[in-house]
Amino acid sequence: MKGYLYTIGSAFVYASQVILSKYILTGGTDTWLFSFMQVGISAVVMFVVGLIRMPNGFGAKLAIKKQDILWIVLLGVVGGVGTNLMLNLALERVDAGIGSMLLFLHPVLICLFFLVSGVRKVTLTNKISLAMVVVGSILVLNIFGEKHSWTWTGIMFGLLTCFFCACFFLILDLKLSQYPITTIFFYDWMVGALIILAMKPSVLAAIPALPLNTLLIIIFISSVATVLPSFLLGKGVILIGSERSTVVGTLELPLTVLLAYLFLSEVMVPAQLFGIVLVVSAVAALSVEGSKSGPLQRS
Repeated sequence: MKGYLYTIGSAFVYASQVILSKYILTGGTDTWLFSFMQVGISAVVMFVVGLIRMPNGFGAKLAIKKQDILWIVLLGVVGGVGTNLMLNLALERVDAGIGSMLLFLHPVLICLFFLVSGVRKVTLTNKISLAMVVVGSILVLNIFGEKHSWTWTGIMFGLLTCFFCACFFLILDLKLSQYPITTIFFYDWMVGALIILAMKPSVLAAIPALPLNTLLIIIFISSVATVLPSFLLGKGVILIGSERSTVVGTLELPLTVLLAYLFLSEVMVPAQLFGIVLVVSAVAALSVEGSKSGPLQRS
């Protein structure tokens, strides 16, 4: 039972992060500033967590093999910068539910990568699931409706979020799986913060001008809503296995839609809600079937 509670908690906190991020961005906070603070504070928190959990060995845990340094930097590019920044840019232009759905599609890209590369065979479940994702996404976007709560630029940023997130997990799975997750996320967020700072040095000077309530929400998003779900999900996977945790984790998308309705007054028509059901079902099927395929060949 604990494993299910951990996984549900992870999905709820992830959904809360999207809602709070949307609230911050619609309130006028600069996207680059928010993204920099999010990954920067998260890196500091993860470093402190590492010190507490491994007081005598965290220095050794931070050690990276020479041949993996480039992969670590690339992980920070697609994760700390790509995924976080693109999601925030998308949330400026689309509803929280739609932004969450576009991010949620990353298992589909991972599945397509494995199918195209020949690592896994194309099954009937794969084909049906991919078709469900396409139909569900069209319904959620309500493309043929009279009113749209998004812009094409926002959809582009959302798809880039999905792409970068898929790249993050592929690099993590195929190249860096030997490192502790604490180490991975510390470097991911630290590299992301340094890259954003190099691209936009003015973010440092803008921090003191933030209103206190905005600053507190950003600190909460970075220190709790970004870091905590990783540990909750890890606990859930250990207790109930990756397949069950994957299915339970799909609650993240409908939870985001529910929270967006309650706190942001975002409303979806019945066709969009049915699209959410299709997407969640397809992603769950793809993820579970992928986990049944056994370990991947790593290099």
